Amino acid sequence: MQQNKAGLISAANEAGKIALEIMELYGAIKMQLNRLNANDPMAKDINEQLDLMIYAGFIRNTPYQQLKAIPRYLKAVQYRLDKRDHSLQKVQEVSRYATRYWKDVEKKVKKDKVIPEQDPFRWMLEEFRVSLFAQQLKTAYPVSVKRMDKAWDERG
Repeated sequence: MQQNKAGLISAANEAGKIALEIMELYGAIKMQLNRLNANDPMAKDINEQLDLMIYAGFIRNTPYQQLKAIPRYLKAVQYRLDKRDHSLQKVQEVSRYATRYWKDVEKKVKKDKVIPEQDPFRWMLEEFRVSLFAQQLKTAYPVSVKRMDKAWDERG
């Protein structure tokens, strides 16, 4: 620890900045969502997405690389809200994978301790949302329906 002290402090400072940015974006998004009807399908979808990404302990459970990507995911949500992208087709595309994934997580949780944040597919879902709702923010890697299907099949 003594050898890496300088690096540790800068990493902690960086993580603090990321956490602050996440909380600021999250607060702004929640304020925008409060202006929408709670039964609005887009609002429901976004609230569900936020609940699965930002919760008590998410910083501890989320790998650092993914933590650094959360502000981009939140900016994609903001863009979607600003644009009022209610595209049912896009929501259905994401839902198809998200529902399957989170049901699988629920099933596995009964047998074992599962940390979804450790599963690359969990983050591929967020990248897929960026590709559908805010392409200008760019995904960390290429993602498409075909790649999602392939990644799901390879998950086992």
